[in-house]
Amino acid sequence: GTSAIGLALFGPKLLLLIYGARFAPAIAPFRLLLAATLIGNGAAVLSQAYAARGRPGLVTITEAVGLLLSVAMMLVLVPHFATVGAAISVLASAIFRLAAYAMGMKMFVGGGMPRLVPSLTDIHRLLDGALRRPAPALAIEPVSLEPLS
Repeated sequence: GTSAIGLALFGPKLLLLIYGARFAPAIAPFRLLLAATLIGNGAAVLSQAYAARGRPGLVTITEAVGLLLSVAMMLVLVPHFATVGAAISVLASAIFRLAAYAMGMKMFVGGGMPRLVPSLTDIHRLLDGALRRPAPALAIEPVSLEPLS
C-alpha cells in the first residue's frame, strides 16, 4: 500500500530519469499495472479465506477464469493498443477476481466482506501491542561439537 503510493507519485519520474524520454510511453501501462497489482493483492487476500474454509477449488476456478479473461482481452487489445492494451487486460482480470471473491464471501465462506484497508483502530492496536510487549526471547539449544558415531 505505502510503496504503491510512492510508486504512483515518483514512478513515472524515475522511469524518465533512469531510462530517458524514450520510455515516456511506458508511464500509462506502469500506472495501470500498479492499480492491477493493488487490486490483485486484495483478491489474493480474499482467496485465502476460501482456501482456509476448504474451498480451494473455487480459488482455482476463479484464477483460471481471470487468466482466460486476461488472455482473451490481450488477443483483442494488444494489436490495437500495444502495452496499454496488455495492461488493461491484466487490470480487468484483477478487477474480475476481486469482484468474484467479494461476491462469493457470504455464500461460500460464510461471512461478510472483510475490510481490505486497516482502520485507525487497527493501526493503533498494532502499534500499541508492538510498543508494550517485549520481543520474545529466542530459545537456543546447545549444540554438541562431538563427532557423530
